Amino acid sequence: MSALILVKPGEKHMDEIRNYRQEFITHESHLHGTAGLSHYEDVEAWIIRSRLFEKEETKPESEWVTGEQFMLMREGENRILGMINLRHYLNDAITECGGHIGYSIRPTERRKGYAKAMLMLCLEECRRLSIDQVLITCDCDNEASRRTVESCGGQFERMTHDNNGKEAARYWINLNVKKIFSIDLFAGIGGIRLGFDQAFGNKIQTVFISEWDEKARQTYRANFPEILEIAGDITQADEKIIPSFDICLAGFPCQAFSLAGAKKGFYDDYKGMSRGTLFFDVARICAYHKPKVIFCENVKGLKIHDKGRTFGIIKGTLTELGYTVYESVLNSKDYGVPQNRERIYIVAFRNDIDSDGFSFPPPTDSSKRIKDIIEEQPVSAKYYLSNVYVETLRRHRARHEAKGHGFGYEIRDWEDIAGAIVCGGMGRERNLLIDKRQTDLTPVTKIKGEINTEGIRKMTPREWARLQGYPDTFTLPVADVHLYRQFGNSVSVPVVKAIAENVKKILAKHDIEVSGENFY
Repeated sequence: MSALILVKPGEKHMDEIRNYRQEFITHESHLHGTAGLSHYEDVEAWIIRSRLFEKEETKPESEWVTGEQFMLMREGENRILGMINLRHYLNDAITECGGHIGYSIRPTERRKGYAKAMLMLCLEECRRLSIDQVLITCDCDNEASRRTVESCGGQFERMTHDNNGKEAARYWINLNVKKIFSIDLFAGIGGIRLGFDQAFGNKIQTVFISEWDEKARQTYRANFPEILEIAGDITQADEKIIPSFDICLAGFPCQAFSLAGAKKGFYDDYKGMSRGTLFFDVARICAYHKPKVIFCENVKGLKIHDKGRTFGIIKGTLTELGYTVYESVLNSKDYGVPQNRERIYIVAFRNDIDSDGFSFPPPTDSSKRIKDIIEEQPVSAKYYLSNVYVETLRRHRARHEAKGHGFGYEIRDWEDIAGAIVCGGMGRERNLLIDKRQTDLTPVTKIKGEINTEGIRKMTPREWARLQGYPDTFTLPVADVHLYRQFGNSVSVPVVKAIAENVKKILAKHDIEVSGENFY
């Protein structure tokens, strides 16, 4: 897909500008950021006016302020995706109810991330013009617009009213604040990104995302709605067109190295995607961009796979690329979530960065128990096991115990911690609960037999989300079967946040401004 660019309106765009304006009329939507396009019947006259708008020597108290008009398009295409208007300075009227920047997105192109892409391109123009602080106002009830501005560094100042008397929120963007740029590879549902966002606050910005599973992409989009698009097959991603970045986040697939799997490592293949070799795509991209930090997370079994040779290849590759590599196995139960989940974390700093003071965080909170993540209200009967299935589990466990195996279902006490929820969504039967709060045991799905009367149920997707440290504001937009898989494949967010805090301290030593408030 071709790159997004800002284009100044010209005669060759007149028909498309008319189409753009008509679409707003059809959708009864207000046309912002167009220097009065809605007031011009003659588009050619509007184009001439927009050119004068760039050149006028106006006084600060006049109605018009020198500025520039842009259209967002894809390179080589003629469809207008959005329009944005940039004023070169502020007069009293604009300071009171307007802003340096106003914009609109074509009604049929909304919720695709174009607003953020256009705003970021416009902020680059601001830097070119030596504008170091930008004022933007958003309709008070336009939550999507407010989140877009906030994701670009906007700091809320106060409520005001626009020219039509409608309540609006005022934001300032300080362009002198340095940003850390990151990419999110094998992004899943965004757990690693979320941990870094929480640690770095609004001083970090994700500029590229890759995830091939469509259901995971759906959950990611629901929770990070400002994103433009998510790349699919990372093996097909051209490193040259990935934007420059400072931190690479890469939770490359765990199945190839898991203690619960076949442990095929770099020979693993799944649906034509060589999962075990995907680490080398991380290396390929980082070899080209040379980011300051590479962060990876994987299963504990990675370190011992193939008698340590697999991990040796990974560590050796990072070292050869010019990085100092740190690794540690941490357990989620020590970082504020009641889950016994050991994972290996790898942090690699570029050799020109003094990382001598880096260490993995010590335990922060080992007090949490299952009772702390239980749903507050009785859960649906669909989460309760049928009496037939309970008996099947008991017979299955008895067979394994007779053979001396420890495999089988497990009912957890609310005062206990959960076992690991793992890749592929397995682990539900190893984390069953007794919960007798639900009194209506009428089946809501097709089951064999009846719902058991012992109160045995599996945890809900929201409870799995809490086991991984996701906030309750995290949206769960897909079916349960996908959510169990997604959270089983994900990371424990508080562990990532704790590590990211220590990464931030190392970068701060090198005069990179990375402090800020948390998103959540």
